[in-house]
Amino acid sequence: MKSVEVTANGQHTLHEVLSQPQCWNVCLRKLAASAELHAAARLATTGAEWLFIGCGTSYYLALAAAASFNYLNLPAHAVPASELLLYPALTLHAGKTYIPIVISRSGRTSEAVRVAEVLEKEHNLRTIAITCADGQPLEAACSLTLKLLDADEQSTVMTRSFTSMLLGLQYLAATVAGNDTFRRALLDLSAQVEPLLDDIPQRLRLFVESRSFSDFVFLAQGPLFGIASECMLKVTESSSSYAQVFHSLEFRHGPKSIASPETLITFFMSENSYDAEVALLE
Repeated sequence: MKSVEVTANGQHTLHEVLSQPQCWNVCLRKLAASAELHAAARLATTGAEWLFIGCGTSYYLALAAAASFNYLNLPAHAVPASELLLYPALTLHAGKTYIPIVISRSGRTSEAVRVAEVLEKEHNLRTIAITCADGQPLEAACSLTLKLLDADEQSTVMTRSFTSMLLGLQYLAATVAGNDTFRRALLDLSAQVEPLLDDIPQRLRLFVESRSFSDFVFLAQGPLFGIASECMLKVTESSSSYAQVFHSLEFRHGPKSIASPETLITFFMSENSYDAEVALLE
């Protein structure tokens, strides 16, 4: 695995990864106080389905956000922007009400901007944008924009923008659902995570430098699958390494044949599926 720290861009990425707790704290508190958040919450209507749309990292963010909304009993699903543009009938059904949220760090992603325009003009749907940039085409195309400007990055790869926008969408879900416990937990998260960053980077560096890997696999079930997918993409694009992602138990059905001493397999484990995932790991 090639180090991402040998270039100036890699240094930006490392700084942006390590700055996440402070970034979350600032972004969530500004979002919580914003008129835009409450305007977005007011768009929620009984029976409406939240539709999360993105490209690349933003699509994996959409998967994770949809899982969070479903967890709070807010019906939701995620779709790549290209899929909605090319095969709209597979997603949009007559008689159903949708609340689309279009995700783009830059606010300039061409497919994201186009899908917002199509939803607004051709399907008469009010769209919400979430972005880390100000005054970009996506904002002009959508009815409402949630902006997390403090989460923007210099790196090409998305790190803190991914986590900050996900937490922002989870905060929106908690607001719509009236779940104050979840909302407070999100505001407290930065203080919980910051101490973990004191030693984890060095432990990871020592682990990677003491071994040689040719293949990287990320496994997760349920609400963690979008996160695992994003980790696969981060390894691929930040180090030009070959990486794959599977639902954990699906790895048994064929893909496990790739496992070798040079395969690094990362499990994302949760309470709900813990016993089955431990059995697979063993």
